[in-house]
Amino acid sequence: MRVLVTRPLHRAKETAAKLQALGHDAETWPLMETAPCPWALPTGDFDALALTSAEAPRLAGAGLAGFADLPAYCVGGRTAEAARAAGLRDVNLTDARTAEALFPVLAQKGLHRILHLTGRDVTPVAQQGLTIERRVVYTAELLDWPVTRRDALDRFDWVLLYSARAAAQFSKLCPESIRMSLKIAGLSHKVIAAAGVGWNESLSADVPDEQSLFAAAGLLCQKQG
Repeated sequence: MRVLVTRPLHRAKETAAKLQALGHDAETWPLMETAPCPWALPTGDFDALALTSAEAPRLAGAGLAGFADLPAYCVGGRTAEAARAAGLRDVNLTDARTAEALFPVLAQKGLHRILHLTGRDVTPVAQQGLTIERRVVYTAELLDWPVTRRDALDRFDWVLLYSARAAAQFSKLCPESIRMSLKIAGLSHKVIAAAGVGWNESLSADVPDEQSLFAAAGLLCQKQG
Protein backbone atom coordinates (compact mmCIF):
# COMPACT_ATOMS: atom_id res chain seq x y z
CA MET A 1 0.00 0.00 0.00
CA ARG A 2 0.99 3.62 -0.44
CA VAL A 3 1.24 5.26 2.98
CA LEU A 4 1.86 8.89 3.92
CA VAL A 5 3.66 9.48 7.24
CA THR A 6 3.10 12.98 8.64
CA ARG A 7 5.09 12.98 11.89
CA PRO A 8 8.24 15.13 12.41
CA LEU A 9 10.99 14.14 10.00
CA HIS A 10 13.42 12.37 12.36
CA ARG A 11 10.62 10.09 13.55
CA ALA A 12 8.93 9.85 10.15
CA LYS A 13 12.03 8.29 8.61
CA GLU A 14 11.97 5.53 11.23
CA THR A 15 8.28 4.89 10.62
CA ALA A 16 8.79 4.81 6.86
CA ALA A 17 11.55 2.24 7.26
CA LYS A 18 9.21 0.00 9.29
CA LEU A 19 6.50 0.30 6.65
CA GLN A 20 8.93 -0.42 3.83
CA ALA A 21 10.11 -3.54 5.68
CA LEU A 22 6.47 -4.65 5.68
CA GLY A 23 6.35 -4.22 1.91
CA HIS A 24 4.61 -0.84 1.72
CA ASP A 25 5.50 2.24 -0.27
CA ALA A 26 5.93 4.95 2.40
CA GLU A 27 6.59 8.66 1.96
CA THR A 28 7.36 11.26 4.64
CA TRP A 29 5.64 14.65 4.49
CA PRO A 30 5.96 16.14 7.99
CA LEU A 31 3.19 18.36 9.29
CA MET A 32 5.23 19.47 12.28
CA GLU A 33 8.81 20.38 13.05
CA THR A 34 10.26 20.15 16.57
CA ALA A 35 13.16 22.18 17.92
CA PRO A 36 14.76 22.81 21.34
CA CYS A 37 14.12 26.05 23.19
CA PRO A 38 15.91 27.67 26.15
CA TRP A 39 14.56 26.73 29.56
CA ALA A 40 15.36 27.78 33.10
CA LEU A 41 16.51 25.16 35.58
CA PRO A 42 14.09 24.90 38.52
CA THR A 43 15.21 25.22 42.10
CA GLY A 44 14.59 22.86 44.99
CA ASP A 45 14.27 19.11 45.20
CA PHE A 46 11.93 16.91 43.20
CA ASP A 47 10.62 13.41 43.82
CA ALA A 48 10.42 12.48 40.16
CA LEU A 49 10.71 13.58 36.58
CA ALA A 50 7.66 13.17 34.31
CA LEU A 51 8.30 12.59 30.61
CA THR A 52 5.23 12.34 28.42
CA SER A 53 6.93 12.72 25.03
CA ALA A 54 10.15 11.35 23.59
CA GLU A 55 10.89 14.84 22.26
CA ALA A 56 11.38 16.22 25.78
CA PRO A 57 14.48 14.20 26.75
CA ARG A 58 15.75 14.29 23.17
CA LEU A 59 15.65 18.09 22.97
CA ALA A 60 16.11 19.17 26.61
CA GLY A 61 19.84 19.60 26.10
CA ALA A 62 22.54 19.98 28.74
CA GLY A 63 20.08 21.07 31.42
CA LEU A 64 18.89 17.49 31.75
CA ALA A 65 22.27 16.38 33.13
CA GLY A 66 21.43 17.78 36.54
CA PHE A 67 18.56 15.30 36.86
CA ALA A 68 20.41 12.18 35.72
CA ASP A 69 19.73 10.32 38.99
CA LEU A 70 16.17 11.55 39.53
CA PRO A 71 13.59 8.80 38.95
CA ALA A 72 12.07 9.44 35.53
CA TYR A 73 8.56 8.12 34.81
CA CYS A 74 7.76 7.82 31.12
CA VAL A 75 4.74 7.48 28.87
CA GLY A 76 5.59 4.89 26.23
CA GLY A 77 8.61 2.79 25.45
CA ARG A 78 9.91 5.29 22.93
CA THR A 79 10.01 8.00 25.60
CA ALA A 80 11.85 5.65 27.94
CA GLU A 81 14.43 4.90 25.23
CA ALA A 82 14.95 8.61 24.63
CA ALA A 83 15.36 9.20 28.37
CA ARG A 84 18.10 6.58 28.61
CA ALA A 85 19.79 7.94 25.50
CA ALA A 86 19.80 11.39 27.14
CA GLY A 87 21.74 10.01 30.11
CA LEU A 88 18.98 9.46 32.66
CA ARG A 89 19.86 6.50 34.84
CA ASP A 90 16.65 5.72 36.76
CA VAL A 91 14.10 5.33 33.96
CA ASN A 92 10.72 3.79 34.75
CA LEU A 93 8.18 2.73 32.15
CA THR A 94 4.64 2.68 33.54
CA ASP A 95 1.44 1.26 32.10
CA ALA A 96 0.22 4.82 31.48
CA ARG A 97 -0.19 5.57 27.79
CA THR A 98 -1.11 9.26 28.11
CA ALA A 99 -0.06 12.21 30.26
CA GLU A 100 -3.50 12.19 31.88
CA ALA A 101 -2.95 8.59 32.98
CA LEU A 102 0.61 9.11 34.22
CA PHE A 103 0.04 11.59 37.04
CA PRO A 104 -2.46 9.43 38.98
CA VAL A 105 0.19 6.68 38.90
CA LEU A 106 2.75 9.05 40.43
CA ALA A 107 0.27 10.11 43.12
CA GLN A 108 -0.42 6.46 43.98
CA LYS A 109 3.32 5.92 44.44
CA GLY A 110 3.37 8.60 47.13
CA LEU A 111 5.38 11.06 45.08
CA HIS A 112 4.72 14.74 45.65
CA ARG A 113 6.84 17.27 43.76
CA ILE A 114 7.17 16.47 40.07
CA LEU A 115 9.21 18.12 37.34
CA HIS A 116 7.38 17.78 34.02
CA LEU A 117 9.38 18.54 30.86
CA THR A 118 7.05 19.36 27.97
CA GLY A 119 6.58 21.00 24.63
CA ARG A 120 5.20 24.52 24.33
CA ASP A 121 1.70 23.37 23.37
CA VAL A 122 1.11 20.92 26.21
CA THR A 123 -2.46 19.95 27.04
CA PRO A 124 -3.23 20.82 30.69
CA VAL A 125 -3.81 17.83 32.95
CA ALA A 126 -5.23 17.52 36.45
CA GLN A 127 -2.73 17.95 39.27
CA GLN A 128 -3.97 14.83 41.12
CA GLY A 129 -2.89 16.43 44.41
CA LEU A 130 0.69 16.69 43.15
CA THR A 131 2.88 19.76 42.95
CA ILE A 132 3.84 19.79 39.28
CA GLU A 133 6.41 22.23 38.00
CA ARG A 134 6.52 22.36 34.22
CA ARG A 135 9.34 23.45 31.99
CA VAL A 136 8.91 23.93 28.24
CA VAL A 137 12.00 22.45 26.59
CA TYR A 138 10.94 22.25 22.94
CA THR A 139 8.62 23.76 20.37
CA ALA A 140 6.54 21.99 17.74
CA GLU A 141 5.73 24.26 14.81
CA LEU A 142 3.11 23.35 12.21
CA LEU A 143 4.30 23.17 8.61
CA ASP A 144 2.53 24.20 5.43
CA TRP A 145 2.50 22.21 2.19
CA PRO A 146 2.66 23.68 -1.33
CA VAL A 147 -0.40 23.32 -3.54
CA THR A 148 1.35 20.73 -5.70
CA ARG A 149 1.79 18.48 -2.67
CA ARG A 150 -1.78 18.94 -1.48
CA ASP A 151 -3.13 18.07 -4.92
CA ALA A 152 -1.09 14.84 -4.93
CA LEU A 153 -2.66 13.45 -1.76
CA ASP A 154 -5.07 11.22 -3.66
CA ARG A 155 -2.29 8.84 -4.61
CA PHE A 156 -2.05 7.49 -1.04
CA ASP A 157 -4.04 4.57 0.34
CA TRP A 158 -3.56 5.69 3.96
CA VAL A 159 -2.48 8.84 5.78
CA LEU A 160 -1.06 8.33 9.29
CA LEU A 161 -1.67 11.10 11.84
CA TYR A 162 0.09 11.29 15.19
CA SER A 163 -1.20 14.34 17.08
CA ALA A 164 -4.37 16.39 17.30
CA ARG A 165 -2.58 19.56 16.14
CA ALA A 166 -1.14 17.80 13.10
CA ALA A 167 -4.51 16.22 12.31
CA ALA A 168 -6.23 19.60 12.39
CA GLN A 169 -3.51 21.00 10.12
CA PHE A 170 -3.92 18.11 7.70
CA SER A 171 -7.67 18.70 7.58
CA LYS A 172 -7.00 22.35 6.78
CA LEU A 173 -4.50 21.58 4.01
CA CYS A 174 -6.35 18.72 2.31
CA PRO A 175 -8.43 19.88 -0.69
CA GLU A 176 -12.14 19.20 -0.38
CA SER A 177 -12.08 17.49 -3.77
CA ILE A 178 -9.68 14.83 -2.42
CA ARG A 179 -11.04 14.45 1.10
CA MET A 180 -13.69 11.85 0.26
CA SER A 181 -11.13 9.57 -1.40
CA LEU A 182 -8.68 9.48 1.52
CA LYS A 183 -8.38 7.00 4.37
CA ILE A 184 -6.82 8.31 7.57
CA ALA A 185 -5.61 6.52 10.70
CA GLY A 186 -4.82 8.34 13.95
CA LEU A 187 -2.87 7.47 17.06
CA SER A 188 -5.96 8.05 19.22
CA HIS A 189 -9.64 8.97 19.08
CA LYS A 190 -8.63 12.54 19.97
CA VAL A 191 -6.40 12.71 16.90
CA ILE A 192 -9.14 11.46 14.59
CA ALA A 193 -11.67 13.87 16.13
CA ALA A 194 -9.30 16.76 15.36
CA ALA A 195 -9.22 15.70 11.70
CA GLY A 196 -12.95 16.25 11.40
CA VAL A 197 -15.35 14.37 9.15
CA GLY A 198 -15.85 13.68 5.47
CA TRP A 199 -13.06 11.15 4.90
CA ASN A 200 -13.47 7.92 2.97
CA GLU A 201 -12.51 6.10 6.18
CA SER A 202 -11.13 7.23 9.52
CA LEU A 203 -9.83 4.83 12.15
CA SER A 204 -7.94 5.18 15.42
CA ALA A 205 -5.49 2.90 17.16
CA ASP A 206 -6.86 0.82 20.04
CA VAL A 207 -3.95 2.04 22.16
CA PRO A 208 -1.70 5.02 21.33
CA ASP A 209 1.32 3.26 19.91
CA GLU A 210 2.58 2.74 16.40
CA GLN A 211 2.00 -1.01 16.30
CA SER A 212 -1.68 -0.44 17.05
CA LEU A 213 -1.81 2.35 14.49
CA PHE A 214 -0.44 0.03 11.81
CA ALA A 215 -2.94 -2.62 12.87
CA ALA A 216 -5.87 -0.20 12.62
CA ALA A 217 -4.97 0.57 9.02
CA GLY A 218 -4.33 -3.09 8.15
CA LEU A 219 -0.65 -2.37 7.48
CA LEU A 220 0.65 -5.37 9.42
CA CYS A 221 -0.86 -7.80 6.92
CA GLN A 222 1.39 -6.96 3.99
CA LYS A 223 3.91 -9.63 3.12
CA GLN A 224 7.51 -8.57 3.36
CA GLY A 225 9.25 -7.76 0.09
